Amino acid sequence: ITPVPMNHQVPTFGFLLEDAHAAVVLASDTRPTEAIWKAAGRLPNLKAAFLECAFPNRLQAIADLADHLTPRQFAGETAKLDRPDVDWFVVHLKPKFHEELLAELAALEIPRLQPARIGFEYEF
Repeated sequence: ITPVPMNHQVPTFGFLLEDAHAAVVLASDTRPTEAIWKAAGRLPNLKAAFLECAFPNRLQAIADLADHLTPRQFAGETAKLDRPDVDWFVVHLKPKFHEELLAELAALEIPRLQPARIGFEYEF
């Protein structure tokens, strides 16, 4: 487990989880960032990335103030990791905007993107 500082007004970390067979990125509570994607790009067995998306595009100003991502920014973060073989899971969807966020994310046509499932056990 490797902690990586995230860009958030309240100090927080994302994590790189890895063993001999797989590696996963957990990145939440952040605005656009670089460090975690640089570190993740060096992981030979990277299988998945869990990334937040809290506010719809129309609320970009609020997302900026809260240090969270919109779907447009989510797409920008995925582009920083040039790994087409990675599964993307969206987390931290604000319940009030859940359907709007899923529609905006789907419109981006990011390969291998799906919402993370609460209570589901992931194995990589």
